[in-house]
Amino acid sequence: MKNKIFRVTIILLVVLGFSTSTTLQAVAAEKTTGRSVTAQFGEFEGCVSTDIFISAWQDNRQENLVGVRVSIISYDSCQQKDVFAAVGESFIDPADLHISNNLSTAELRTNLSMYDRISGETFDVRVDMDWTATGEPVRWTDHYKEKTRECHYVNHLKTTDRQAVAAGSISGGPVDFPGLQFPYANLYSFTEWVIYNGGDCGGG
Repeated sequence: MKNKIFRVTIILLVVLGFSTSTTLQAVAAEKTTGRSVTAQFGEFEGCVSTDIFISAWQDNRQENLVGVRVSIISYDSCQQKDVFAAVGESFIDPADLHISNNLSTAELRTNLSMYDRISGETFDVRVDMDWTATGEPVRWTDHYKEKTRECHYVNHLKTTDRQAVAAGSISGGPVDFPGLQFPYANLYSFTEWVIYNGGDCGGG
């Protein structure tokens, strides 16, 4: 159950991370289909631990809607504080991301602007990543329903998930990570149906 909740959370973060919050009104039904990839990396050097998370997605409803997010956080346990905390997210050229139909491989080749909240600096990085599936496809569904006096909301999510490994590099500005190996990675495809009926169905 914990793994299922984690997968749902990751997919929603990847897809909804670029969305604008709105109030759902009247009666409507939406269907979203797409694919996404994630990769996590962590290392220790002396007092400093560094965690890197990469996610990218493509929305099949809109041919040109492709996004990527990269976060790099370095924490100094001796000083007990973050010494580097950079995040970058953006829509990118659809040609920069390719995910195979059977979720066996994926590649990401793109440039991204990142902001480090510790130094207050913005810089550009080059991201080159490859994913290779190591597990068989796992299919699962998640269903959520909420009904109040003002709103009737239904969300149904069908997902195919393949465990993977990822490798590549991130470089630019103060960042230089050649030869990265990500032991925790996934490739996803998803279909989501949302039906809502009411004048105030969340958001705002």
